[in-house]
Amino acid sequence: MKNKYLLQIMAAFCIQLVLLIPVHLVDALSISNVHANDVGAKSASITWETDEVATGKIRYGPTQELGFTRRHSTYIFDHELTVQGLQSETTYFFEVESQNIQGD
Repeated sequence: MKNKYLLQIMAAFCIQLVLLIPVHLVDALSISNVHANDVGAKSASITWETDEVATGKIRYGPTQELGFTRRHSTYIFDHELTVQGLQSETTYFFEVESQNIQGD
């Protein structure tokens, strides 16, 4: 009798895993509204938004290989980082990354 009850509990647990885990995996962090603002001769402010609180990181550089990194570790929705030490009259490439509390 105990074995049958234990099997029923295990079956219910497995069904819940199958139903709930895919929902969590689909819930990915979304980044939007990426902008370069206040672009000056030696600095620029990069802003973006996330749909969940998250940290932020910018990788940037004068080539597509980037090479420099700036980050913040505060969990927020609206991100802004200023990159400094830029050379005037130079094109820079950048990408933003964010990570929510779950690590997505």
